[in-house]
Amino acid sequence: DCDGCQVDFKDGGTLKALIDFTGSNVEIQSRVTDADLLFRGQDGGSFITALTLDMSDAGTANFNHDIKLVDNGVARFGAGEDLLIFHDGSNNYIISNTSNQDLLIQGNDGGSTITALSFDMSAAGAATFNNNVTCNRVSTTDGITDTGQGGSATVFNESGSTADFRVESTSNTHMLFVDGGLNRVGINS
Repeated sequence: DCDGCQVDFKDGGTLKALIDFTGSNVEIQSRVTDADLLFRGQDGGSFITALTLDMSDAGTANFNHDIKLVDNGVARFGAGEDLLIFHDGSNNYIISNTSNQDLLIQGNDGGSTITALSFDMSAAGAATFNNNVTCNRVSTTDGITDTGQGGSATVFNESGSTADFRVESTSNTHMLFVDGGLNRVGINS
């Protein structure tokens, strides 16, 4: 019980580390330039380093294994909590928490960083893909628009399979119908 003091740890008279109780916080300090802080313990009889705080890299945390957050535990990124990632027990969330800041998904393509997918938050989350999109099914609530950039055409059934294509009206499920197997076009039939 040091009553609001500082506890020094020395080696040969040289201060190596200290625990400071003098302020409102408890501080653990490595006092040797670039000396890392290690959290070590026993795992199944083996001595392991669970966490290293790299003091030569501004305190970067290097975990030996997983980081686990319980349901509703939030990973918060940025000084203003600009990005949040969490799971609520039922759904997964990635939240861009700053007004009009886009959400980008990037990767490495032959040594160059590319944005594969971006969500424009100033346009209600409009998604822009960098290249072709391949999926099993597309469902829209407000139609499909082809901007015709680069003089390209909108192509359905490009691989030439027997897939059909139809357009519905308010009272007819086959207002316009293309039969890919029979090479026929029908209207209202």
